[in-house]
Amino acid sequence: YFYWSDMGIEGGEDMQEFVVTAVPNPSGSGVSIEVPSIYAGEVEILVYDLAGKLVSRITELNGSTYSWDCRDASGEEVPSGTYMIKGIFEDRSASARFVKL
Repeated sequence: YFYWSDMGIEGGEDMQEFVVTAVPNPSGSGVSIEVPSIYAGEVEILVYDLAGKLVSRITELNGSTYSWDCRDASGEEVPSGTYMIKGIFEDRSASARFVKL
């Protein structure tokens, strides 16, 4: 992999691709959202429904894993369906699709 930095194009073992992974998927009760450990704590995690409405902003972090209890911003459990989980770090973003049963 190659990465863009202020100094140009870089590569190397210490660089990790910025990805977001949701496990288990599908799930009926909650999901762990994993990001590479070098980005943890500095990533903004947002959950959207398929209509593009922001459902939740995730802040609960355990190591390099964020947790979402499948509740919206008001604390109500979201209905079954497909959700997009988006991670944002500086000028990078990655997303994962999550299915709630």
